[in-house]
Amino acid sequence: MKKAIALVLCLCSISLYAQSHGLTALDSFPALTFDIRYASENNFCGKNIYGDRKTTYLHPIAADRLHKACVMLQTMKPGWKIVVFDAVRPLSAQRDLWESVRGTPNSKYVASPGGTSLHNYGMAIDITLEDEAGRRLDMGTDYDDFSQLSEPRHEAAMLKAGKLTALQVANRHFLRDLMKRAGWRTIKNEWWHFEVFRREHVKGRFKLIE
Repeated sequence: MKKAIALVLCLCSISLYAQSHGLTALDSFPALTFDIRYASENNFCGKNIYGDRKTTYLHPIAADRLHKACVMLQTMKPGWKIVVFDAVRPLSAQRDLWESVRGTPNSKYVASPGGTSLHNYGMAIDITLEDEAGRRLDMGTDYDDFSQLSEPRHEAAMLKAGKLTALQVANRHFLRDLMKRAGWRTIKNEWWHFEVFRREHVKGRFKLIE
């Protein structure tokens, strides 16, 4: 019962915030599809954090840049789509994720609630790509793989060691180049994660989603 109530509250917090703060729903964007991992048990926590969420939201600034990336992808690779794993994330959900890794080596991959993630402002997104046949591009790891294989900063070494292939690295470069051209920033330890601004620019200027 408590779990069900928590899921309902999480969904309500997203919905109410979207209505009252003008977050942009992404479900009408071109060249976009969804695999909201935290709305399932197919995630590193092994439990549903979001409930029955089929779409997600971004701050309008981030949404505009994602829309630009979608339009660019349509032109560059007709039939291809951006697959969204996660976008806006309430701080309450961030606490659940943090508790799953707190005190473990995997904690470096999850922002603590005290520091907050840019997901908590609707200013970050986790994505991959699929081709015109609906096949996910091979990026070398799955989403939320907590290993050096997932870290862009180690790609050259992993390629040299034969742990990543040239195709996998090329697919990552294509995704990064697309998002950078649309105005997004990358980070060094997750190939799937993109941000609009640096954390220090966002904190204090934009509202945190509780």
